[in-house]
Amino acid sequence: MPRLAAGSAVFALVVLVGYLYVTEKQPVSVMSAIMRAMEGDDWEIEDLLPKETGRQAHAGGGREEDTDDSYHSSSDDDDEDALLRPSRKKLPSSSLWQKYSRVLNRASLCLCAAVLACLALGSAAVIYSYRSQPRPELHWWQRAVIYQIYPRSFQDSNGDGIGDLRGIERRIDYLEYLGVEAVWLSPIFKSPMKDFGYDVSDFTDIDPIFGTMADFDSLLKSLHDRDMKLILDFVPNHTSDQHHWFVWSSGSRDESNPYRDYYVWAEGRDGGPPNNWVSVFGGPAWTYVASRDQWYLHQFLPEQPDLNFRCPDVRRHMENVLRFWLEKGVDGFRLDAVKHLVETADLSWHEPPDPAYVPDPEETLEQYGSLLHPCTTNLEETHAVIREWKALLDQYSKKGAYRFMITEVYDDDMKVLMTYNREADMTFNFNLLGLGSGAHAPGNHTRRLVESWMSNMTDGQWPNWVIGNHDNHRVATRVGPQYARAANMLLLLLPGTPFCYYGDEIGMEDARVSYNDTKDTFALNNPETYETKSRDPERTPMQWNRTENSGFTDAGVRPWLPLHDNYHRVNVQTQRARPRSILHLFHALVELRKEPTFLYGAIRYFLSTPNIFAFSRTLRGRPTYLVAMNLGGKSETHSYYSWWDGWPREAAVVLTSDMDRQGEMLDLKALTLRPGECVVLKWGRAWN
Repeated sequence: MPRLAAGSAVFALVVLVGYLYVTEKQPVSVMSAIMRAMEGDDWEIEDLLPKETGRQAHAGGGREEDTDDSYHSSSDDDDEDALLRPSRKKLPSSSLWQKYSRVLNRASLCLCAAVLACLALGSAAVIYSYRSQPRPELHWWQRAVIYQIYPRSFQDSNGDGIGDLRGIERRIDYLEYLGVEAVWLSPIFKSPMKDFGYDVSDFTDIDPIFGTMADFDSLLKSLHDRDMKLILDFVPNHTSDQHHWFVWSSGSRDESNPYRDYYVWAEGRDGGPPNNWVSVFGGPAWTYVASRDQWYLHQFLPEQPDLNFRCPDVRRHMENVLRFWLEKGVDGFRLDAVKHLVETADLSWHEPPDPAYVPDPEETLEQYGSLLHPCTTNLEETHAVIREWKALLDQYSKKGAYRFMITEVYDDDMKVLMTYNREADMTFNFNLLGLGSGAHAPGNHTRRLVESWMSNMTDGQWPNWVIGNHDNHRVATRVGPQYARAANMLLLLLPGTPFCYYGDEIGMEDARVSYNDTKDTFALNNPETYETKSRDPERTPMQWNRTENSGFTDAGVRPWLPLHDNYHRVNVQTQRARPRSILHLFHALVELRKEPTFLYGAIRYFLSTPNIFAFSRTLRGRPTYLVAMNLGGKSETHSYYSWWDGWPREAAVVLTSDMDRQGEMLDLKALTLRPGECVVLKWGRAWN
């Protein structure tokens, strides 16, 4: 924009100078006619056209002599006046027209000066607007890099082979080194661990595997002392079948039982379940209880009965759970599986088959994907519950620090996701979990993943990005170790809040977990296809050093899941000693993300090809950054130069995925990227 303003000023100056030159040498005939009319002279339309001077007439030869009513000039000084001569008489040199002509030219000079002054002021205003652009106040969750910890796998402090709260507190120095500003813990509530904490038997107590409430309080205080926030995983859709609510609810359906409606109960049909609904983990979503002679709904494991959110007492109790942790000072919640909260009131309805479903020949259980789910997901009543909880958190935000809420929703319909995104602070954006699935054209594929989320957000919404979590294969496994660095750069340099899964910062990969070592109930329920169902490979222990058990637990102790074989080289200790490691890259990216351009700036998709994805981050008054990555299998050279945007021919390297070209000046008209390489280039200066 400054280049455009300056160019406009120069262009206007050239035009005005040209105009002055023309009017000084040959005032326009229209103005001549106007002046002559003001003097009372007669004029004809031909008089608007310039006439030949007398000298030109003589030089032409063979012309007729002028009559008494005409004249011709014999001096050079009269050449200009010949253009102004009236049709019937010659004006004296001191005529009124010469005065008007001088006044006209002086007025033109004044006009030129005024226009140039306006252009100068306009350009200054444009530049000043670049310097003084107001920036919105960002909440902590918008500035933060949020780090997800799977507590069972982060650090064992008591030698039982399972991670715990004291172990997390022991590693706070590492979290501070990374530069993360918030920690999200997967469930730590009391649980029989059928689904490793997602089957809660007491929402207001800590499971002994992880420690005590005192351990939790100590961890929370330690995080707050380091200016870090704590986000808890809230699991509202269901409880454990060992929760006292379910134990009492399943006892009888008598009206005297205050818990009889806490869960979703229904009459069977023809000796079987009420309908054809299928569990997310496979098989029927209903289990029979003889004491009630009814079936209860479980959209996940049979040990995870669904709460009935049409019951006011359930909604009141779950709101009190949130209050309990808010009063303790928790900074936010991740709401698990919220699209399943409320089911249709008529439990006799069947769900229709999905015509696009292709079954696995080895499947023995009916699978969730075989049906569409209009009766069990995304009901309007679900959105009402979420809005109630958001209002509760907003009440606490008004009392002090902001309380954050994010919802977990897996859905292919972007409109559905954006509805959830508006109701909470955000809903998880899982688009980048698709990295690695577009191997035939990874550059174009990555742009589509980014653009589809950004283009569907409405004003006021804040983006977020996820490349890994406890339910999906690790990013280094999906895209390959060579491209994991570029994936982390994408995660941390796109606009919005990045969520980092523990271990991704050192390039951890899925471990090989045999069926005998498998712990995931989802996989155990599908033995024929356990490798495709198991989530254990991405949940293996954090790799801290090269010692036995990689520093996760004591030597000689069997970890709850086996470590990856590569822990001798892929670990924190080794990578901290290597300046060009992926860990150092991650740390540098976290620091770079603090630049105002990355926190506040806009994104422009500059180039996408089958293998290349490049985007710029811009902010008025701050340097511009270009992020370009080669996700293909061979080196490629492209032009990233844009004169119109004011981009230079060369730009300085700020950071590369291999951390090997910092400070170099690279030619934007012919920039070559190696396979898997990502570079960050910078130009411009900070004006404010």
